[in-house]
Amino acid sequence: MAARAERAIDYGEPRAFESAPFQDRANFYSHHALSIAKFVTGRYEKAANAARRAIQSGPNFSISHCFLAAPLVKLGRLEEGKAAASRVLRCSPHSARRDCLRCSCAPGCIADPLREAWSEAGLPT
Repeated sequence: MAARAERAIDYGEPRAFESAPFQDRANFYSHHALSIAKFVTGRYEKAANAARRAIQSGPNFSISHCFLAAPLVKLGRLEEGKAAASRVLRCSPHSARRDCLRCSCAPGCIADPLREAWSEAGLPT
């Protein structure tokens, strides 16, 4: 799975910055995908940065806030992770649960670390 994530990063990173920053809907998806791929490969700081860019591009998507919480927890920045989780739960409690559960269907190498981090941050798993 890590090899696929590396290929996704190599493919997606240049494209994430080709579109006009924070204007193109595709920009959100690119940064969101990069956040997941970087999380899977253990690049938690870069995963958090990609999640922040996804949030800037599409602030109403709760799953991006979830993907910000996970790497922050993995980095040992629990309070920041809890703050990201709090924003999700405050703004969109029902979709947060749905999005977290949807990610639970991912392969274990992705879903297990996410569930662990989300649980520590206070998100439903």
